[in-house]
Amino acid sequence: MGALIEKEHYLALADSLIVCKFGMRSAKCTVPVLTDLYRALTGIELTERELLLAGERIWNFERIYNLSEGIEEDMPAPRLFREDLDDGKAGGQALSMERFLKARSMYYEARGWNEKGVPTEDKLKELELNVH
Repeated sequence: MGALIEKEHYLALADSLIVCKFGMRSAKCTVPVLTDLYRALTGIELTERELLLAGERIWNFERIYNLSEGIEEDMPAPRLFREDLDDGKAGGQALSMERFLKARSMYYEARGWNEKGVPTEDKLKELELNVH
């Protein structure tokens, strides 16, 4: 889960810096590069960890906003539970709802969100987000 979550923070950060995601791989646009870019553009000295923390704040704030607007973004298309896949660890079988819900629950826990996918008060305090 750690790599997925860090990647989400990185992509939120890239969006906030208006960096083209299509060119990021070929431009070797890594976290150190984004940190240097941020410093050069703003004159503000942040560490790579501090910049990724900004990405985590963005990710959580977007989550809170989407939930407040009734946007459910954590359920895949229903056909993924009905149609067999061409490959994958499940040997080509369609995704089971049980397996998906278990993975989603693990993801929520790793993020510091409750069972409904809402960032907990502890997570909001950790990120210094005041959203009330």
